[in-house]
Amino acid sequence: MTLDPMDESLKRLADDAIAAEAVRQIGHEAWLYQRSAESSHLLGVLLDLAERNEPVTLLLASGTQRQGHVELVGRDVVGLRTSQGKRSLFALKHLSAVIPDPAAPEIIGDRELTAEQTDRLPHFHTVLEELLEDPPLVAATMAGRQEPVVGSFIRLGLNVLVIRQADGSSAHIPVAALEEFAL
Repeated sequence: MTLDPMDESLKRLADDAIAAEAVRQIGHEAWLYQRSAESSHLLGVLLDLAERNEPVTLLLASGTQRQGHVELVGRDVVGLRTSQGKRSLFALKHLSAVIPDPAAPEIIGDRELTAEQTDRLPHFHTVLEELLEDPPLVAATMAGRQEPVVGSFIRLGLNVLVIRQADGSSAHIPVAALEEFAL
């Protein structure tokens, strides 16, 4: 069957309209993705990783890196559980990069956090206070140091914590200096 020229013109016009709409839709989706990426923030990235339980590598300012799964996200702290089951806390200000597993779906971290939601996120100091209920053996690494202070976490003040070392001496460490607090 042969289409008459008018039908062919209408078909071409309809096909062109469908193609134009598809291009517009792709452009709109790209624009939405770009807007989403521009709204990305560190807490959003960490919360997405925690919810998805995706493997992650944290690069620290000291040059070390830690791998595991995000277990805790606070205003100024992130908690990681390694594949060996060890837990560590990291001050956000000492993170150089957060690298999700390359096999995982892309993390954008664009969720909006209201002031109320942000207020509910714990501070590093609050997380440390909770640990004192059952004081653990810890390894505290400070910014600019490679070797941790190891011992029993025995006390927490306003801005300093105390670790009793194996030789009986006490190390008084400014909380602000903590890069990693390994449990």
